[in-house]
Amino acid sequence: MCSVNAAFSLKESSSKLKKSVLRMTNSTQHRGPDSTQLISGKGFTLGFNRLGIVGGSLGSQPISNETNKIHLICNGEIFNYKELMKKHKQKHIYKTTSDAEVLLHLYEELGPEFIKLLEGQFAFAIVDENKGQVIIGRDRFGINPLFYHTKGDLLIIASEIKAILNSGFIKNISLDSEGIAECWFFYGAIPPRTSFIDIFQLPPACLGIYKISTSVLVVKPYWSLKKQEKGIYPNQKLDKILSNSVKRRVQGNYKPGVYTSGGLDSSIIAFLVKKFSKNKPELFSIAFKDKKFDESEFQDKLAKFLNCRLHKVCIDTQTIVKNIEQGLIHTETPLIRSAPIPMMLLSKEARRRKIKFVLCGEGADELFLGYPVFLKGKSSIQDKWVENKKYIRFFVDPEIGITISNKYKKFTDIKKDSNCLSIRRVEIQTKLSQYLLTNQGDRMSMANSVEQRFPFLDLDVVNYALNVDRDSLIRNHMGKKVLRKAFQSVLPQELIMRKKQGYLAPDINVARELLKTQKYRKNFSERNIKKLKIFNYREVNNLVKKVSSSEIKESDARFFIFIYTTQLLADIFGKKFPSIVSIYR
Repeated sequence: MCSVNAAFSLKESSSKLKKSVLRMTNSTQHRGPDSTQLISGKGFTLGFNRLGIVGGSLGSQPISNETNKIHLICNGEIFNYKELMKKHKQKHIYKTTSDAEVLLHLYEELGPEFIKLLEGQFAFAIVDENKGQVIIGRDRFGINPLFYHTKGDLLIIASEIKAILNSGFIKNISLDSEGIAECWFFYGAIPPRTSFIDIFQLPPACLGIYKISTSVLVVKPYWSLKKQEKGIYPNQKLDKILSNSVKRRVQGNYKPGVYTSGGLDSSIIAFLVKKFSKNKPELFSIAFKDKKFDESEFQDKLAKFLNCRLHKVCIDTQTIVKNIEQGLIHTETPLIRSAPIPMMLLSKEARRRKIKFVLCGEGADELFLGYPVFLKGKSSIQDKWVENKKYIRFFVDPEIGITISNKYKKFTDIKKDSNCLSIRRVEIQTKLSQYLLTNQGDRMSMANSVEQRFPFLDLDVVNYALNVDRDSLIRNHMGKKVLRKAFQSVLPQELIMRKKQGYLAPDINVARELLKTQKYRKNFSERNIKKLKIFNYREVNNLVKKVSSSEIKESDARFFIFIYTTQLLADIFGKKFPSIVSIYR
């Protein structure tokens, strides 16, 4: 993956736009350390930081069409670009070997609707000088981020919020208390909202059209999660469909990595990567010193079975606490648990081993009913609602409780169906897209210039899964029945039949360790809690007493981490960007 950065305005000078985008690219070089390029035209500047995986030396961006009137920047991978290119190549001259260039020419042929043809993970912007418009788009599940800010005739877009804050156009940005609250109750701010006022995110599976002359941005969905009409999917074998997905994701000359927990999903991916990659994959895993969270036994068994090298990153509580601040710089949103931090350290190890991309098992639990909560007929936000809603009293804004409750009802006002489609949709929209693929996924891997790829989120795999009914997914109180059956002959039984163990970190120990830090003493002072105007100081003080006691609940520890990282987020970004009024001055 890479980073896209752009600024559009007919009123601002070309020089100012260039300087702005240059600052933006400088702040996101960790996403694309291999090269940086800018182009400018009337009323716009595009900037791109490249992490070179596909296209070699001729894969640079931004890319312009034959008339130099339509321009593209795209962060991500288009896995079906060869098929699309073959179909349309005769009509165009390709200037690069980048997979992304096909977007430019598809747009010329089909207009914005071309996005429906794409199989991949992407966030892009196309500038059409002929029509005076900007097209922005994001992949179906929100694997790749895309943020934007509008004011007057100004539009700024970027792969990360820090780039927008560093553009020089933003004044007096502050945290959005409603967006912060959504992070706790729904795993993340609900798009287009973010944790910052006046900075927005393009929702997954959405397309935006911005008219430069009127400064109007219209956003609309181009895809939704729904059961397909009866067709080829139930009649094809799952192992074949998933194999094709992996093949698409290991093309190229770079050695792939695989993140593995030793669970079913990542074991299947590791097996298929070894089978179809030209280069034997390197396996990467997290080992916890606290045995309650450690899965080393199964990781070792998988590595031995596949005869692949396994790199472990050993994590303890102090290591997590030490790296929380660095993690927040990249998540740009509060943590609802400490689990993302070890993932950042895992990507650091992958990068140290010269791995540019890794394949992961995310998406399988949501699509094939792998989470135990599904056995109750609930999504994760439903299962945690009774426990989580007691924390509404911590928020200063009296409207937060009503707002959050209404949004919860909107998510959970769903019809029961035979294949649990509604529950799967909620799980994908919240936990997967707003947390696992972002705060624990893209933001932690790209902190160290490592791209993540998700074979289970291939459109063919998704369509197959959505056509499978509940009885084919759940058996003997275990989910993913059809997935286990598809690979039972090629993987050890102890991995095939292993019960779900969710990836978690020792949050209670982390919360207690945070109490010893200087940042805690600063951020939890009465003055600073009240000045941020998000949390009630008296409730926070009572929570601190619970964290200090021996009777602390895991939910209390996580909410303490949530408050701690919210306060720290304001502190970090208040200092880093002088235009923001720091709450601690």
